[in-house]
Amino acid sequence: MLYSGDVKLEARSVLKARFTKLLLMSLAFYAISLLISVLYMRLTGLSDWINEIMRRMESWTNALVSQLGLERFTELMLQIQYGSEDAFDEAMGALGTPVQLPNLMQFNRGVFATVLAHLILLMNVPLEAGYSYHTLQESRGVQTKFDSLLFGFKVVWKSIAITLLTALLVTLGTILLVVPGIIMTFRYTMAIYVLLDDPSKGIVECMRESGRLMRGAKWRFFILELSFIGWSILGNIIESFVGLDILSLWLTPYIYLSRGVFYNRLLQRQRDQMEFTV
Repeated sequence: MLYSGDVKLEARSVLKARFTKLLLMSLAFYAISLLISVLYMRLTGLSDWINEIMRRMESWTNALVSQLGLERFTELMLQIQYGSEDAFDEAMGALGTPVQLPNLMQFNRGVFATVLAHLILLMNVPLEAGYSYHTLQESRGVQTKFDSLLFGFKVVWKSIAITLLTALLVTLGTILLVVPGIIMTFRYTMAIYVLLDDPSKGIVECMRESGRLMRGAKWRFFILELSFIGWSILGNIIESFVGLDILSLWLTPYIYLSRGVFYNRLLQRQRDQMEFTV
């Protein structure tokens, strides 16, 4: 019931049947995520800081090419990539001035802008929750509208609280021992789905319910998540050649549908156990 192969087979069948709708929803998800990232970088000054780094790198490159010639510059860069300290020293000597990166604090836009930026960044949590809700409903064969992507904003503070509390518990578990941290990661991974199924439930109640659902299923979920690593690597390879992570438009809904199917099967297992007990 919880085998990754069976879960992914069901997820692929849903993805095949509703690919166009899921593709459009994924595009909307990425577009809003990108907007949040742009706003965060602008408000924190990160975008200006990165632009300044790029400007300095261009200036250093032009200076080295002018001093060494293009052929020698290319040779040195290749040697530096392979860890040659002599090549690095020669390049720094030719540059003549110490290489200094700009201080990020110089581009800070103030306390209010920084606080606002981090609040905006937190909106990724309910956005992802909305995407999880949409793919969960699709995995159940429920017809959804495009505004389902915003469902997470109906439980915005609860979803953020669950995410932060889970991160805190995982961090504490990792500090004590690595294994407890990993176990806690998977113990509470279904808490957000419990909340999406019943928004009236409290934060602790959702996390406890996730713990009960994941009892005896953590290893199966770990295998499921691990099975997508190959696709992620392939996506990175394609992106390095094409310049766009186009595989994610297929892989992202595939992953989230698989998680939704896994959650549905956990619920079914729980119902079967309750019937067996009765």
